[in-house]
Amino acid sequence: MIYLQTFAHFLQTFAHYLQTFAHYLQTFAHFLQTFAHYLQTFAHYLQTFAHFLQTFAHYLQTFAHNLQTIAHFLQTFAHYLQTFAHFQVFCPTGVLATLAAISQTIVESLWGETSKFASDEATCTGNKQSKQK
Repeated sequence: MIYLQTFAHFLQTFAHYLQTFAHYLQTFAHFLQTFAHYLQTFAHYLQTFAHFLQTFAHYLQTFAHNLQTIAHFLQTFAHYLQTFAHFQVFCPTGVLATLAAISQTIVESLWGETSKFASDEATCTGNKQSKQK
């Protein structure tokens, strides 16, 4: 009889160990599911951040293109003003030479380069002097 009781006790203890082990496995499985969820969430955040960076880069490219367009416009405007000044259109007042100088200053401050059509008030003065001779 003692052998049966001992064997029964052994079976109960073993069953308890199996239940405990099953509980540990369930807990570990829950941990793995939670960790997988965190990884998926983190991956989503990384994708969102990557999309933001791509959008920001696109906006910067567009902004740079707009600055180039403005610089080109101002250079062209300065060139036109110099051309008019060369032909002595409004030359006595110096308005065009001043506008050309302002345009060139804006181009240089925005874009950091000197226009090949840099303003030269001496052109107008030189034309006046050559006419006076």
